[in-house]
Amino acid sequence: MANERSNDLPDISGIFEISDDRIPAKLIDKPKDTTYKNTESVLFPDRRPAQKKRERAPSVLTQRQSAREEHQAVKRISPEAAKRAAHKRKQLLKQRAILLGIAVVLLIALIAGVAMAISASNRPQVVTVPATRTSFSDTYEAPAIIYTETTAQGEARTYAVFVDNRYDRETSPLKPGLSAVIELPDGESVTTSEIVTLLVSLLPGADYEPSSNTVIMVHLDNADAAPENAAVKVKITVNEQENVVMLPLRLVQDPTGEPYVWTYKSFGKKLVKTNVTLGPAANGNVVISEGLSAGTPVVWEGDFTVFADGMKVKAEEREQAPDAAPASTAAAE
Repeated sequence: MANERSNDLPDISGIFEISDDRIPAKLIDKPKDTTYKNTESVLFPDRRPAQKKRERAPSVLTQRQSAREEHQAVKRISPEAAKRAAHKRKQLLKQRAILLGIAVVLLIALIAGVAMAISASNRPQVVTVPATRTSFSDTYEAPAIIYTETTAQGEARTYAVFVDNRYDRETSPLKPGLSAVIELPDGESVTTSEIVTLLVSLLPGADYEPSSNTVIMVHLDNADAAPENAAVKVKITVNEQENVVMLPLRLVQDPTGEPYVWTYKSFGKKLVKTNVTLGPAANGNVVISEGLSAGTPVVWEGDFTVFADGMKVKAEEREQAPDAAPASTAAAE
């Protein structure tokens, strides 16, 4: 029976006798490297994970080897390609240098701007007014007494007599011929045009300093205008000048030494120490004879104790002074 069964089975002899011409070459050829790592499969897992990990992450030695190979490859390029690569590197370096320079300039400008802003906020505040030309006059006032004398011809002459304690004898503007106003005790005024100057030594009974003072005798045309020894006031206009530069005396620094005033230079926004020559002064004002031209901005208000030549300031420029002096200096009341 066994033989019958075996006879019933199909004949498979020769089924594996397949010609190599019918099998693709890719299935026939096998890789030369048939190491253990290439036969990894589900049935045969990799039992060397550390070694596999090292193979996937190249070592420093491998990186250096790659770098050397790249360097050798660069050496093998043509000279033209090498020149182009060098030129490209130079252009890149140049662009980077330009960008770096621009960044440095911008940084310096920013720092300078911040410094200027801080400096400007700390600058002194001043008020400037342009110097102008005007008229100047000085009203000389002095207390006097009435003195009457009788001439050899028997004629009575009346004088208002006072001692000049204001001016030196050589530089006194009180000259013969000046007009004067005599204020009488009853409030009336008498105008005369005759002034007589005498040395103090000629005035009997007066207590004076002969070396410097002068006795001024103002003749009154009306001999009966005031009684003998009456107390009166004499007013004489002196030092009249037209078209002169005049400033408040408080603006002049070091008036007894080398006088100067602070002027303002718009271009640069800074102070300028300007030396001047002083003329006559009266009632808080002084004539600037030399050193200051009309139209020059003069510092009118500010902290003069902190000023320095060339100092930067914040200026409020005005066309007219807030405490402008009148065109003609009035008599002090």
